[in-house]
Amino acid sequence: MRQIAVSVEIFAKIWALREAGEETENDILARLLTQAPTQKVENYSEAQASPGFRDLRHGVLFPEGFEIFRSLKGEDVRARASGGRWVLKGSGALYGSLNELSRGVGAGTENAWASWFFLGPDGRRQQISTLRDPTAVVRRKARPAGPLSEDALWLADVRAGLAAIEDGRGLLDDIYKAVEQVRRAQGRDWPVAAKATVLRILEESSSDSDAFKGGADHFAMPYGKGAGFWALR
Repeated sequence: MRQIAVSVEIFAKIWALREAGEETENDILARLLTQAPTQKVENYSEAQASPGFRDLRHGVLFPEGFEIFRSLKGEDVRARASGGRWVLKGSGALYGSLNELSRGVGAGTENAWASWFFLGPDGRRQQISTLRDPTAVVRRKARPAGPLSEDALWLADVRAGLAAIEDGRGLLDDIYKAVEQVRRAQGRDWPVAAKATVLRILEESSSDSDAFKGGADHFAMPYGKGAGFWALR
């Protein structure tokens, strides 16, 4: 076996990418360097006969064994492309689309392309949305948009407020201030009960909360209930 010289910084980054069962630098690098890259779908008839997982609407072919991952409720979740399905690591459950996979792991309705990641050739985490070919996307006919309900407006404002805070997370007082700035910038009011409304929206839109109403899971409590600290899911 050959030896290579790397800096302390690079050595630390290699071990930061370690997965369970990997005991040496060679084990880690072997996985990273042998994982098959995704391919743009150019020949759809050929793609239909290929193993792995194909997404014809977005023009992406995930080769057999290609792995994607995410963090959900503090846990590492992984799936791999195999035989035209996504296979969930651990349970072996099969899913026919990325959205089905997200719902299957408890993420609810979301933009799955922005929530799942893969390791690029450089070993860095990347959103799988970067693999899509804009020229190959099959566009769906847009439905006419109707007016948003009051709660939908508050949800949008709370999400925008959290997104404006560094790393999309913060204490309640910081979130209140950020949401107030968003609403005033949009010409909306900040009523007396605004803080209570913001807290209600956070709790009803988070599976970490006992008040969760189901559906889209927008927010998380990284430090548990009662900490007063919230983050974008």
